[in-house]
Amino acid sequence: MHLLEGEHPSGTRPRGAIEAARAWADGSVQVLDARAPPQRERLPERTRALVLEGRVRRDAICWSAFDD
Repeated sequence: MHLLEGEHPSGTRPRGAIEAARAWADGSVQVLDARAPPQRERLPERTRALVLEGRVRRDAICWSAFDD
């Protein structure tokens, strides 16, 4: 941890991940409670809409390969 914190002193994700894993291991939280919110929930609304629109288009293209 000291190497990560030395390079990125304001970064909280590695330590938070370790704390969440320990809490899950000792049974004090459920696994879904320990997870961070998905990235798409942190995006600005317009960006999120574009990302989801692109996903719908890609899904249609990819799954069309299985059409008869």
